[in-house]
Amino acid sequence: MKYRACIRMVAMGVTALLLSGCLTNDLLKPKPDTTRFYALEAEERASSQGDDASTTVVVNMIRIPKYLDYSGVVTQLPSYEMRQSGEHRWSEPLDEGIARVLVAGMASELEGVRVSRIKDRPGLDWDYRVGASVEKLDGDLEGEVKLQVRWWISVNDSEQTREFYSNLTESAGVGYEGYVGAINRLVKSWSVEVSAAVQSLEK
Repeated sequence: MKYRACIRMVAMGVTALLLSGCLTNDLLKPKPDTTRFYALEAEERASSQGDDASTTVVVNMIRIPKYLDYSGVVTQLPSYEMRQSGEHRWSEPLDEGIARVLVAGMASELEGVRVSRIKDRPGLDWDYRVGASVEKLDGDLEGEVKLQVRWWISVNDSEQTREFYSNLTESAGVGYEGYVGAINRLVKSWSVEVSAAVQSLEK
């Protein structure tokens, strides 16, 4: 009896060791990286954008709220909490992406006007300078996304500054891809409003 009991205990010990080895191997196996990176898509620059343009517009740095200044895509929960995703991330700083899409959108809207970011052309003489402070750019993951932004245009030859406010809404679509697409459309729509303001100042 004692012999059988010993055999049984040895067998159980071996089984436990084998199982623990399998579990350890599973835990040590590298897990696939499920992180997805997103970038806002800018329109192609108009071919007429060149050094012979009669008017020059420069875009200053776009300020964004602290809660958006992260690499993770931020969404709003029904409880008014903000959630930063660990798996869905921006491939560039969000303020850089917004400025890039704004500049490209204005360049396609304003014929015969050169549009650049100040950081790209620091010594460039300008006629109009655009600055902006984003107050809100978020929403439900599969609901609505809102862009609320204060912006202004400085006129070089008159030292005049005009202030504006945009409040835009887009449907988010499905998942993070749809959510990022809504942000893209919001910034493009905003670029149309900024372009219209520049045109009104030119008249």
